[in-house]
Amino acid sequence: MKIIDMDAESAVKKKLGLLPVVKNIVFTDRTKDSILADVYTDKRIPVQIISFDRAFPGVIEQKLKRQGKDAELRYRIITAPYVSKLSADVCKKNGVGYVDYSGNCLISFDSIYISDIGHENLFPKKDKISRNLFKTSSHVTSSIIKVILKDLSISWKLQKLSEEVGCSIGMVAKVKEYLCNQGWAEMGKAGLRITNPAGILEAWSESYNIDKENMINAYTLLSVPEFEKAFGKTITDKSYTGCLTGFSGGARYAPVVRYTKVHIWLSQKDIAGFMEDMQIKQVDSGANISIYIAEEDDVFIDRREINGDIVASPVQAYLDLMQLKGRGEEMAEIILSKEILNDKG
Repeated sequence: MKIIDMDAESAVKKKLGLLPVVKNIVFTDRTKDSILADVYTDKRIPVQIISFDRAFPGVIEQKLKRQGKDAELRYRIITAPYVSKLSADVCKKNGVGYVDYSGNCLISFDSIYISDIGHENLFPKKDKISRNLFKTSSHVTSSIIKVILKDLSISWKLQKLSEEVGCSIGMVAKVKEYLCNQGWAEMGKAGLRITNPAGILEAWSESYNIDKENMINAYTLLSVPEFEKAFGKTITDKSYTGCLTGFSGGARYAPVVRYTKVHIWLSQKDIAGFMEDMQIKQVDSGANISIYIAEEDDVFIDRREINGDIVASPVQAYLDLMQLKGRGEEMAEIILSKEILNDKG
């Protein structure tokens, strides 16, 4: 028997033992990946304890689906070193309980109910992809995700995706594995398909940030509409790489917020020339322009031309707007619904 099975038995027994209504717990059998037990209150209640080394949401979902309806004759309890909020939500959606070795649990069946949440992960594992996937500096993974979010109807073969992004197929495979483990994508015969884009973008926006070192605050005497029009003409005439983003970009997708500050992305190599051409000055206070400095080109993937304006992709605009809080988040959610999820209703 694996040590983790012993941990599973001990964790479940410890939590259920806190309830006076539970008179006894008898472990009756073990299969390849689960433990069967009977919980005694004033009657016998059969349960199944399913152990995971790592309780990824997608892995839990797949496991429960494979077990089928017969397994539902027993109340199922997921155990793992740590169950994240996303994994806990999968458990609740499927009507199963969970207990982790960090102290978190939710068990609810018959006359039994116990909830204990909010404990930190005591067993973090080093995972380069999960740790770096959504960092602003992770340009390759950013490119991979942006490409597959362009059109949610497309299923991507890994080789084709690596060629499209211009990276190794190994990196694409690692991103694929992580997205599938989180329950945000699935790999079928046709290839990799996104199943939960909102989940990806929510997690991405929580980790995403633009460092102050990669931002220039500047001032122009032009009005916002005048500057945005001049911006488009200048980057076109001078072949600069840039686009509107933040409120400036979001307004092209969802004109629901009035704003007094322009937000733009510019390639690092074009900053000096652009500022000279536009006659704008860097300032410490009173800025009405925020220039985000693009060290790589991933921020420009899928940028659009809308009524003559060059605009960041819906994904990039969403990420940048979520950093602006308040009305920015409001505009970001509209872009997510209308432009990314394609909910035109």
